[in-house]
Amino acid sequence: MDGVSAPINRWALWGVLLAVAVGAGLRLVWETDIEYKFDEQWMFERTQHAGVDEALPVHGMPTSARFLNPGFNVWLFVGLSKVFGVTDPPGLARVVQCLSIVALLALVYFVMRHVPAPQRELWLWAIALMALNPMAVLHHRKIWQPSLFPLFTTGFLMAWWYRERWGGAFWWGLLGALLGQVQMAGFFFAGGFFLWTVVLERRGIRWRPWLVGSVVGVLPLLPWLYYMATRSGGEGISHSSVSNIWSGQFWFHWITQPLGFTIQYALGRDTLDFMRYPILGGVPTFLVAGLYVALGILAIWVLVRSVGYLWQERQNWRDIVCGRLSRTHLAIAAGMWGYGMAMTFSTMKVHRHYLLVAMPVIYLWLAWIVLGRTRDGEAQKLAPGRACLLALCIVQGLLSANMLGYIHANQRYIRGDYRVPYGAQPPSGERRAER
Repeated sequence: MDGVSAPINRWALWGVLLAVAVGAGLRLVWETDIEYKFDEQWMFERTQHAGVDEALPVHGMPTSARFLNPGFNVWLFVGLSKVFGVTDPPGLARVVQCLSIVALLALVYFVMRHVPAPQRELWLWAIALMALNPMAVLHHRKIWQPSLFPLFTTGFLMAWWYRERWGGAFWWGLLGALLGQVQMAGFFFAGGFFLWTVVLERRGIRWRPWLVGSVVGVLPLLPWLYYMATRSGGEGISHSSVSNIWSGQFWFHWITQPLGFTIQYALGRDTLDFMRYPILGGVPTFLVAGLYVALGILAIWVLVRSVGYLWQERQNWRDIVCGRLSRTHLAIAAGMWGYGMAMTFSTMKVHRHYLLVAMPVIYLWLAWIVLGRTRDGEAQKLAPGRACLLALCIVQGLLSANMLGYIHANQRYIRGDYRVPYGAQPPSGERRAER
């Protein structure tokens, strides 16, 4: 590709590596403060008992709709625990945290070696935002299936990028088939990417290796497909509703999640109390409240900027929506529209964690909206856009750090999705699993 070998901006490289280093610290700090509810407990116990005093599960964890997940995600955790000699929940969470850091570093390497120079800045900002975003930090610390997405999605995007090559097409097919076996949202992400690419950029794709990779990737899914085909149709709870099509849940999450408006997901009713933090010498500083105000101002700026950009480019809306400006823009469109429409028209309720599979694409979208483009698809070198993205990185990093600090300082029941941190729970023999 033209421009791939262009000189690397060392300041940009050091900047994104600093963001990754800070993000790594946020993922690794306070190892006993991890979430440990029913899902995490169920998965950890399988890693300790499978192959010891119970058989390796054929299927995965029960879903909220009361059917079983594919077994692949359990096999992944069992395999990781055996390879790294995990004996306690913080140890298993540490493996997940390290894998997410490896994914961030792999993305940096990929961008610097394989993404053309005109598109590179968007990716670097996306990586920095992904490293520091509260939702990403929160879920990259967990013993949970979606927490394994970073490495799989990174590999999927790298393979998709070189889909005109035999190896790229093969791994695109293979990892696309495996994404949904990590967690159900992966089926929609891989399917949406595939359909959007086939419709708009199918020239040059090596279909034979893609098919071979897809078939290989489906093999672990066969027991689950048989289970789903033979289970009683009356079992389970349906989360689908036609009203979900009109709710716009997917795109609401798509916009708010990369901007950092997600901490209430974990803290719930304690979010208001969190606004007083950090507390120094017994005195509330309300720094978090100030960070939220700053985030709101930045979000308004992004909204105004994006509306202005789209109005200036109104003659090119079709190319923008379709992602025809560059390979990077095709990835953004495939995620936002391909995945978005697949998820929306499934009639399922779209939860925030369903967008974990779309990292770093959601941050690519934000960087593109803020920086805009010149006529050849290159990110504009506008100081206000860069300043906005830098401010978003700093504010989100501070919010992530304060969120973890709040949980560490409050070793009790957090009145949101987080519940009681692992270190504050009674010994395992006394612990009651929570659904």
